[in-house]
Amino acid sequence: TPRPLVANDFCVLSPFRLQANLVAQELRQQLGHSFLTGTIHKLQGQGRPVVVASLCASNIQFLNNTAEWFFAPNMWNVTISRAKAACIIFGNIEALNNCRPKTLQGISFKAKMLTLLENQPQLGSAWASN
Repeated sequence: TPRPLVANDFCVLSPFRLQANLVAQELRQQLGHSFLTGTIHKLQGQGRPVVVASLCASNIQFLNNTAEWFFAPNMWNVTISRAKAACIIFGNIEALNNCRPKTLQGISFKAKMLTLLENQPQLGSAWASN
């Protein structure tokens, strides 16, 4: 039987430890709830009905330095597979467009992700260019 969602049904992931910590702190202050929050790898194996993935990064130099890791298929697989019902992804499409992976695998996976994001209208509002 369906039931309302509760705080324990949510998980907030980020590939970046500092960002995960800041999101957790802000959620506690703003909502008064503690949510399962952490890095993608730290929370491997800990699924929730709703996963919010915070992939926001605006420093292109940083993204370029970490592009191979950021566009690794296993990183995205772990992110998406934590969600049992819904995965909400926040990010900056402009930063994603300007990120330059150096390997064929990274370039290929980036192209696949951009195609997926561009062809999913329900994702458009989360992928802002500012």
